[in-house]
Amino acid sequence: MKPRLSLGMILTSVFFVTILAVTPPLVASAQSAPVPGCFHFALNGAMVGPQYCSTKANDIMVVFVAGPNCYFNSGTLAMACPKGANNIDVTWGRAATGAAVLVTCDWTKGKTVIANCPVMTGSTSFTLHAQSITKVFWTLNGKKLGKGVASPTPANDVEFSLG
Repeated sequence: MKPRLSLGMILTSVFFVTILAVTPPLVASAQSAPVPGCFHFALNGAMVGPQYCSTKANDIMVVFVAGPNCYFNSGTLAMACPKGANNIDVTWGRAATGAAVLVTCDWTKGKTVIANCPVMTGSTSFTLHAQSITKVFWTLNGKKLGKGVASPTPANDVEFSLG
């Protein structure tokens, strides 16, 4: 006996094929395989101290004192630090193409998310400028890897890039 296709089965198949055809490739979650990331501290854009890199992390947490000219910049997107923020958490992963990209960014106060920050699609770097940078932690799926890197004094920027 030949299997019969119903009109409902055909329409459902066409619907899913159409959805797959028009849906852009999604960015991998931050929990995908780690991508190397590096950061350095800076004072008004001039590098202070060495560059630090990790191949085990897939996110980074920067602890800072905001001050009046605090901002986050990813590509061409910039955002002033929201009132009360003292941490920023940025995750990265791989796009469907395999390219390493920033995935999410959250402003936090302690462990509480108070706002999202803009991450430009396809962006591989960011700068955080604040009154002062206190410490940077490499993290894996939100869990700290080690004791963190204390900021040299003085430093008011963290510059991060993938690759």
